Amino acid sequence: MENLEQPTWIERLNDSLSRSVTVKLISVTFLVLLLLIPQSMITSLIREREGNMQDVMTDISGKWSGSQQVAGPVLVIPYHYNVVSDNGKVTRFKKYAFFLPDTLEIESRVTPEKRYRGIYSIIVYKSEISLSGVYPRPDFASMGIAEQDVLWSEAAVQIGISDLRGIVDNVQIDWDSRKYGFSPGNTNKELIPSGISANIAGLAGGHSGGRFSIHLALKGSENLWFLPFGKETQARVSSTWNTPSFTGAFLPDQREVNNDGFNATWKILHFNRNYPQQWADQVQSWSDSAFGINFLIPADHYLKSLRSSKYSILVIALTFLVFFLIEIINNQKIHPVQYVLVGMALTLFYVMLLSISEHIGFNPAYIIASVLVISMIFLYSRTIVDNNRVALLMLLFLIVNYGFIYIIIQLESYSLLVGSIGLFVALAVTMYVSRKVKWYGRKE
Repeated sequence: MENLEQPTWIERLNDSLSRSVTVKLISVTFLVLLLLIPQSMITSLIREREGNMQDVMTDISGKWSGSQQVAGPVLVIPYHYNVVSDNGKVTRFKKYAFFLPDTLEIESRVTPEKRYRGIYSIIVYKSEISLSGVYPRPDFASMGIAEQDVLWSEAAVQIGISDLRGIVDNVQIDWDSRKYGFSPGNTNKELIPSGISANIAGLAGGHSGGRFSIHLALKGSENLWFLPFGKETQARVSSTWNTPSFTGAFLPDQREVNNDGFNATWKILHFNRNYPQQWADQVQSWSDSAFGINFLIPADHYLKSLRSSKYSILVIALTFLVFFLIEIINNQKIHPVQYVLVGMALTLFYVMLLSISEHIGFNPAYIIASVLVISMIFLYSRTIVDNNRVALLMLLFLIVNYGFIYIIIQLESYSLLVGSIGLFVALAVTMYVSRKVKWYGRKE
């Protein structure tokens, strides 16, 4: 009778380790943690691509015009201020008083368009803005300023405009049926750092208020903001853009958004913001009262790709758990290399999702990437387990898994609730399936 060669102690140890459930579980857990390394690199790649998009947006807006904030009009009237020293010497300084209108009506029609650079795009716009209203007679007495110290002939109306490159036509103000031209720059840079001003010589006569109107043709990109300078401010903005985001200190009182665009109206009182209608030689902070519109491109695929990548550990861990249960329950050996190949396929999904979504959007990219990865893992699992029924169960699991992640990404307010319920169900199913497993041996 032929003598059979006895296995060496290394071979016996290897066979014992391959049969050990504990060792297998530790190795699978280690592989899951190891796959977090390429996953973190994918997250960095998403942020890098998003940074490239931001650079392109900054470059295009820099050549077109940036976000615009229209502040005004503000009536600025200088006055003399005398300081008497201890020896009786009088020193005269020039200071400024500022006045806001009693009523301010803002009418704006915005025409947006997309500009492209490679695969990236940005929203730019052209706007026709009308500012009109009524100024009361400037009240210097309430500020303790003598009438004879007021320099009426140097009175000016100032308008703040964030990016002066966006002005596409000459700007005039109609003040009580008299027209005055604007010039770039303002007398008080602390008040309005960037803007235009017009000298109102008509105030030198009657010193009264007046009715004004200003037409402004303005280019910008992404955002358009206004400031409620009127004692009562009414604003109406319309556009053909159908995905606006109303933002700032005040939301519209009325708005209508449909496929043809939007119409929005605001009514804001001086009680609603924290600065007065007139003041002297002080710098007021009014940036926190701005309101306006963000012209957004729907479905930010970088944000959604980043959100989906945050669930990668969940997808990988659950998929490996299913393979592990198959291995334990069906007494089916699966080599760590096979786990690694499946993990690489799961990781590749996020690279495909990012690259495809840059061209066709997130939703179709998610479908394409998930179908390709699910098909590849299903076909590979058929070879691993050599059991069509088990492979079909794996296919069903992958479809449910990726579908569940897709639903969570689409949700905003309920994503945490739905996610926690889904994990509870996954744990319950795992406990049910593995309830008869003898973890120190094989199943009953």
